[in-house]
Amino acid sequence: MTNAYCQTYCDSHGYSVAGTEWSKECFCDNSIDSSLLTDDTSCDMTCTGAPEVCGGSARITVRQNQGTVTNPGHEKVGDWAGQGCYVDSVSSRALPTQIFIDGMTIEKCTTACFNSGFKYAGVEYGRECFCADTIVTGSGNAGTPATDGCTMSCVGNAAETCGGSDRINIYAHTPSGPTQKVTVGDWSLKGCYSDAVSNRALPVHWVINWAMTAEVCTFQCFSRGYKFAGLEYASECYCANEIVTSSNSGSQQNDGCDMPCEGAPDTEICGGRDRLTLYEYKGSALGVTPTVLESYNDWNSKGCYVDSVDARTLIRVHHEVMPMTVGTCIDACKLAEYTVAGVEYGSECYCGNFLPPTPAGDGCVMKCDGDLHVCGGSDRLNVYQVAVPPPAIHYYIRVEKKDTGAIMGYIAQVLGPYDTPTYTTDKSAAAKYEKQGPTTTLGLFDLHQLDAPDVNSQYFGSYSLSGFYQGIGAIPQTPPGSRSRLIGSVRWINDAVQSCVWSVDIGTSQLNHLGLK
Repeated sequence: MTNAYCQTYCDSHGYSVAGTEWSKECFCDNSIDSSLLTDDTSCDMTCTGAPEVCGGSARITVRQNQGTVTNPGHEKVGDWAGQGCYVDSVSSRALPTQIFIDGMTIEKCTTACFNSGFKYAGVEYGRECFCADTIVTGSGNAGTPATDGCTMSCVGNAAETCGGSDRINIYAHTPSGPTQKVTVGDWSLKGCYSDAVSNRALPVHWVINWAMTAEVCTFQCFSRGYKFAGLEYASECYCANEIVTSSNSGSQQNDGCDMPCEGAPDTEICGGRDRLTLYEYKGSALGVTPTVLESYNDWNSKGCYVDSVDARTLIRVHHEVMPMTVGTCIDACKLAEYTVAGVEYGSECYCGNFLPPTPAGDGCVMKCDGDLHVCGGSDRLNVYQVAVPPPAIHYYIRVEKKDTGAIMGYIAQVLGPYDTPTYTTDKSAAAKYEKQGPTTTLGLFDLHQLDAPDVNSQYFGSYSLSGFYQGIGAIPQTPPGSRSRLIGSVRWINDAVQSCVWSVDIGTSQLNHLGLK
């Protein structure tokens, strides 16, 4: 602090009297009570900025300007021109929109109003900030110029004046360069927001366009059905249906949106470094929100999975058919003989034979470029896998000849072509069958012979007894109207033997003959 600095400050704020106190404090006014005059020697504290006296303890060194002074509140702050001191009222605000800011300064308030797309900014009562596009006149002379009352220092900078009680210092934005557009068609500026590469505030869709403008970005987001659009770093566009907040992303900021758009550098701002100029759609005809495609042909959705640019979980298909859909990606993976397909970032296709290791709870929200389904997200895959039919249960059956007649032997269930059956004592003497048709409430089902040489001879039966075994082979069904025969009946080859109904004993894996069909 110096006396000259204090005088200059008071002059610039329209005051004719300047006073320094306690070595570092500056006070302004337009008059002074002469009855408070005391001996000069009691002002004995040296200024912090010069070897001169700046008041003392409860003592103030006073100087008065004998010439003309600047009208208070008319100084210029960046692109904002002071309009002077105005009357305000709690019940009738001159600038209706209030923004809450800690450590109020004129710069903080004008920046906050600028980032919210307003033309006017006003500071009041030392700590309050108000914004609007017009100065509103109301009851009690609110919104009209005031001749006095703007005398309170800003709490964030005592060298600045921030209105007073029912008094507001108003500033108008008079840009000399590009600005954030307040409206773009049915889109309204929401403000300047923080963003981070690792945790996007609008994570769904992005595009880099070296002719980027607010019009280009909002159209991109609208055409894909998103209600938020954000411009960043002069040429980047992001979209989403909600703003994702985190410690370093998704919160409104007072600075940083200062980069001219690549497509309109003289007139428009497109965010900044780690800053989004963010717009919200206010119209009524927004596109349809994308949905997950549950299945495609014989491929089924397996959910959303984590992926990484540095450590891919599937193999990139570089000959994707554009525009991307789930179907085009699956077709590409199937053609390459893979069993797993994944779509990512709206337009990327990946293939493999195993599911990725880490399921994701969220993040698969990006619309496919080619239709209205979801195609993953940023580091997120919508994964599909070809449906694998459950292995058929095969029964190996033999019929053993006893003194009392032919009876059923043991069976085995075989779950695949290379599995070894159990419970069958002589596989070579057994034919191979599988269940056919529904199982009844009593556990009954039909048997169908897999290796029958004739499609008309595919049902379980027996023919010719020899030795200890009754032969089993291709047996035709009983013709309609013919008499049914019990299993084990002595018949010649190709004589009709009716198919039988059977149930299986789970404990012994033995089929039990229940009767004729």
